[in-house]
Amino acid sequence: MKATHVINTLLRAGHLAKRVQLGVLSRIDEVPYVVLSHTVYPGVEAHLFTAADAALWIPAFTFSGDVVLYGPKELDEGKSPDALESARSEAWQRLFTAVEKIANLLTSHREYVDQGYIPSIVWAHHEAEWYLGIREAPDHESRPVDEFLDYVDASIRPHIRELNELGFITIESCSGLADDHADREPYRPYVMFDDRAYIDVSAHLFTVADIAQWIPSYAPHGFDVVVQQRVGEDTENAWNRLVEVARVLAPLVKQYRELVRDKGSPFRRMRKQRECPKSFV
Repeated sequence: MKATHVINTLLRAGHLAKRVQLGVLSRIDEVPYVVLSHTVYPGVEAHLFTAADAALWIPAFTFSGDVVLYGPKELDEGKSPDALESARSEAWQRLFTAVEKIANLLTSHREYVDQGYIPSIVWAHHEAEWYLGIREAPDHESRPVDEFLDYVDASIRPHIRELNELGFITIESCSGLADDHADREPYRPYVMFDDRAYIDVSAHLFTVADIAQWIPSYAPHGFDVVVQQRVGEDTENAWNRLVEVARVLAPLVKQYRELVRDKGSPFRRMRKQRECPKSFV
């Protein structure tokens, strides 16, 4: 494998690689990584973090705001040189596959951006500040859905149940349908998600929203992720699309979730260490 192969593969998925370290062959002792530009389109950072998580790479921000993805070297400890070489090649292929899958899912979103859409909230800007405050805080335990489902608007109870069962933990919601709100005008359809369900679920939620063509932001209290239906769209179709996207994304990050929820996992420890190496200053 050559650096040009990495650069060209990622470029076909719409990403600009600015720096690559393969960590293979004669440089097997080096940590593999790639630095990807944050300027290719607004909000790309959340999508790159999601792809990294799907591939079990370690994402972080550089000091210039780009995204660096590391192959988790510590998980390779104890392997023979030949086995390590094979593991590194497989890790790069996992990353290519994950980036391509996420990019394909985001095709409609990228077209929307190309037409002039600019998100009002960029995940990376909020994340860099918010993450410092919760780094050592414990993850939240999810409540059984049946404990609160009766308080959810009747028309979207199946949707909310499935979102929770897929691992995207909801806090509150509004269907946006008049049938559920005979006493008043309904709010615009939205769901508020718990952004402490597991490490960096917020990046996954922003990615789900972008793929499903909902608008992601943060709650008025400054945390928890809120996704809202775009104005003028058919509400029933929008709800169905949101759940359909969650069904696709949840399996991609399933192994990541299992690793970061294991408090004794080396991967969890590495994933919580977000500082950028001094070599990137």
